[in-house]
Amino acid sequence: HRWSNLKIFFVTFDICLLTFSVYIGSAIYSAGIQDVMAVFGVSQVAATLGITLFVAGYAVGPMVWAPMSEIPQIGRNPVYILTLAVFVVLQVPTVLAVNFGMLLAFRFLTGFIGSPALATGGASIGDMYTPAKRTYGLAVWGIGAVCGPTLGPLVGGFAVQARGWNWAIWELMWLSGFCLAVLVFLLPETSTANILY
Repeated sequence: HRWSNLKIFFVTFDICLLTFSVYIGSAIYSAGIQDVMAVFGVSQVAATLGITLFVAGYAVGPMVWAPMSEIPQIGRNPVYILTLAVFVVLQVPTVLAVNFGMLLAFRFLTGFIGSPALATGGASIGDMYTPAKRTYGLAVWGIGAVCGPTLGPLVGGFAVQARGWNWAIWELMWLSGFCLAVLVFLLPETSTANILY
């Protein structure tokens, strides 16, 4: 609460970038569904499982990662950075999937491991803003969250049209890798309990 407004706005941008970089992963895959059907010889319903399992991972992951970020000895940053690093690495076997089962398994794992952006982003915003201003911070963060799935098909569509379904996942890896580099160097810890510890 003693940070300057400029620092609070910058850290809010970092959290929005993190949320956008992971959230776009659910919908960026949708642009390549037709290509997934052709490459793996599956139906449209089966190909759509790549989105469904990613979102299911989002649903399950916060049960593990959100409580971990509340432990004063750990804080929020290690959870954000370590899970994002694994998220970036897991995009490689997703792209290189040799069969449909492997693709689905890694889509679930990437959703699971990327879920702290969803589960803990709001808590980081709550750490920085006073109760009177918290709704503004959450609104900005919410816009970042909504832009991910909204822009995913657009961003992935160009790559899929030119190079195939796996290029949408490469784009996801590049975006989340850039976000990881930014967070490693520019994201301060926001958890009051961790800072006091």
